[in-house]
Amino acid sequence: MNDLLESKKKELTLDLTSLIDIIFLLLIFFMLTTTFDKLNGAKIDLPKSSMDEIQKEKKQLLLVIDDSDNLELKAIGQGGDKTIPTSYDMLNTDLKNILSKTDIKAINILSDKKVEYGVIISIIEKIKISGIQSVNLETKK
Repeated sequence: MNDLLESKKKELTLDLTSLIDIIFLLLIFFMLTTTFDKLNGAKIDLPKSSMDEIQKEKKQLLLVIDDSDNLELKAIGQGGDKTIPTSYDMLNTDLKNILSKTDIKAINILSDKKVEYGVIISIIEKIKISGIQSVNLETKK
């Protein structure tokens, strides 16, 4: 009778190794297929373009302009990503501070399509005055 109870206990154990293997495979799959947003939640609606995407550099300086004309500088690849909220008046000073610490000579502008053309032109003028050699406007394809 005692042998019968012991054999039933052994039969009731569950082998979870296959379940754990599947969970780890799913975890690895989702880690590899996840994409990350470089804008970190900034809600801007980029204008469309039919051109192919240009090869991106590892070190980038982005200027994000949302539909309320708020400005944000993002330094990507400079020992970690840095986000600096700025204003139209402080843009020149903030750019000079970033340029004194890095070797970046180009900036990419990501502007909402609702931002007026004149605002973008005046921002590009300020960027050129600060010493940036190349200004790129990003669009979505």
